[in-house]
Formats: sequence, structure tokens, C-alpha cells
Amino acid sequence: MFENVSLIIAGLAGLGIFLSAFVNVLKMLGAVGDGMGDKWFKGLNLIVFIVVAVIYFFEVPVDWSQVDSWLTILASLIGLIIQLASGKVAYEYVLRGTPLVGFSHSLDEGQPKG
Repeated sequence: MFENVSLIIAGLAGLGIFLSAFVNVLKMLGAVGDGMGDKWFKGLNLIVFIVVAVIYFFEVPVDWSQVDSWLTILASLIGLIIQLASGKVAYEYVLRGTPLVGFSHSLDEGQPKG
């Protein structure tokens, strides 16, 4: 049983990507502290192993390739959320006011024209 469950989990390529992205979102929200990401990742992997083992033990019919596809899509969506959030942070704290990157008319408000 252990070997079969391990083979199912190994076949879920999207699982690792999804769990990593999920932990990163939790870090971004402050739910996961500094240095705790690895423990959260391992804990979530253990939970996945238990869930897959229970599904396998009770012989519930599951299309694991479909599950992998869903995980890959979810990981991509979470990656998009992380990219959008980090882009805003980068602009707010790193790039704002640098004339080489962009231009803003809001900085000129209140300046007399002419």
C-alpha cells in the first residue's frame, strides 16, 4: 500500500508546485513566520499523503491525472496572485519616483504649468 500511495503522489507533478505556492501565499499573508516555510511544506505533504492513503484504502475511484491538472491550474493562479501582489510592492517601495522606469502625472499635481 505504501508503495502505491507513494507512486500516486510522485505522479502528481502539480502537487509540489501548488503546495509551494500555497505556502508562499501564507507567508505573504503573515500566517507562516520566517523560517517556518519548510515545516509547513512538509506538514502539508504529510496531510496529502494521509488523504491519498485514505482514498486508496477505501478504493474510491479517482482520476489522478485530472487531480494533477487541477493542482497545476491552481498553482498557476496562485502564482499570478503572487506576481500581482509582489509587482505592487516592488513599485511602491522600490521603483516609485525613479525617472528611468516610468513617469507619473500625479507627481506634477499642484505645479504651475507654463
